[in-house]
Amino acid sequence: MKVVVCCLLVLSLQPIRRVACVRFTFFAPRSQGSFRNTGPVQVGGAASRFTSNTAQEDNTAFSGGDDLDEEGRFEGTAVRAVDAVPRVHVETKSRVRLVSYTKAVRIKYRYIVQLKEDLPESRVKSHLTSVRSSLKQRGPLIAKARSPLLALGQPKVDNVITIGRVKFYVMEASPEDMENIVRTKKADVTTVYEDTKVKLLDCKNITGWSWGLDRLDMRAVRDFRAERDRRLMVDGDGRDVDVYVLDTGIRADHREFRKNRGKIIHKVDPGMSDGDTHGHGTHVSGLIAGRSFGVARLAQVNAIKVVDDKGEGSASWLLSGLEHAVNTIKTKPNRKAVINISLGYPKSDLIDAAINETVRLYNIPVVVAAGNEAMDACEKSPSGASEAITVSATSYHDIRPKWANYGPCVDIFAPGNKIKSSMSSAWNAAATLSGTSMACPLVVGSLAAYLSSLPASQKPTPAELKDYLFKRATLNEIRNAGKGSPNRLLYVKCSSLQEPQTCNCMA
Repeated sequence: MKVVVCCLLVLSLQPIRRVACVRFTFFAPRSQGSFRNTGPVQVGGAASRFTSNTAQEDNTAFSGGDDLDEEGRFEGTAVRAVDAVPRVHVETKSRVRLVSYTKAVRIKYRYIVQLKEDLPESRVKSHLTSVRSSLKQRGPLIAKARSPLLALGQPKVDNVITIGRVKFYVMEASPEDMENIVRTKKADVTTVYEDTKVKLLDCKNITGWSWGLDRLDMRAVRDFRAERDRRLMVDGDGRDVDVYVLDTGIRADHREFRKNRGKIIHKVDPGMSDGDTHGHGTHVSGLIAGRSFGVARLAQVNAIKVVDDKGEGSASWLLSGLEHAVNTIKTKPNRKAVINISLGYPKSDLIDAAINETVRLYNIPVVVAAGNEAMDACEKSPSGASEAITVSATSYHDIRPKWANYGPCVDIFAPGNKIKSSMSSAWNAAATLSGTSMACPLVVGSLAAYLSSLPASQKPTPAELKDYLFKRATLNEIRNAGKGSPNRLLYVKCSSLQEPQTCNCMA
């Protein structure tokens, strides 16, 4: 099928305001090949097998049964809700909080040590020196951890990561070493967390055309069903906006990312590959800025690789990637930026605090996926971060799938069931996935498009961007939104169509 992109830029008669209205016709491109899932994807330390379906790159109808029935099944990376809940113990003498998790999600012998916010830099340096000296004297670990994330056998202390007032470091050591640090360094430490494994928030591959973009610029589901014009009319095109995607990386030479608009700018572990053989990050990035599947098609995608090609990662890797994103954005004060995190972790006050600090202190909007465990999103991280924009998913029928998380921490819903986007298996590959991972980047793309429509000097705060989404959202269309959830569905239709005095957006 042909790809037709029609862009119309209309300048306001008012010199201080420019509104860009972009109309896309997005027939999915015909591929020279196909994507086949070749085996298990390692998520949270366990192999979660996707069904080995082939996602042909055409516009054929969905295979399978009725969509209403399919919403109730989630074949992918869901874990037990109990694994997301931490156990908190306050050490009697030191008063340091010790946060532990179940065997299913924790990384053995790996700890995140949070320091006190007011600890001076000189004290931080002396603390690290003392801890490293102590571990060196105690020698190698007796038992070797099986996790590939751990330098086997040898204790290790990483450098301190700082995000605003939040300070912490990662320590790989025995439980006895950790307890010794708590006893001897209690004046410096507030909390010690067991490091936890990542969850990629997507589902299985299904053949079919992606309906998600088509839904974004229509109010009522009945209008969407009747018209289904495969067009998207949205404010702006994402030009001069940086989007930071913390994920498995990106296939930079994919045809969806022309003219170097997608690249990996950082890997949290030097041993990671330079691309994305897993595919999750490429799929997410395509929904943000892909030329066929994206909302903001001229946005710059800066991928930060916090999950390896086996789908394995950790909370500490996410925090390290977040620090890099923040530091990079700070060096570009004149560029507008949004952060996308389509990953899920057990509840962590540290992750939530780092996200909140990013938003409050640096005025950087962070959009996160709500999760796929059919539970309250407040009980997970980073979906429970109060300052993040948390996104849950809807289906073709404007129903929240039974697997999608819900609750008062959810800010908005977006299409997330059977969403087609780019895949990393080939330069022209695509696949259809389901999950809140797919809903999250549609919101990020809409923000990038909106930011690009504003004058260069105008940079809305994260609170103003959230207010923009809320005011534009379609209300009370979602069925089974879930207890405590707001009934808001993402809506992006060119606002200038409702403001003829400033912009006349024509097809």
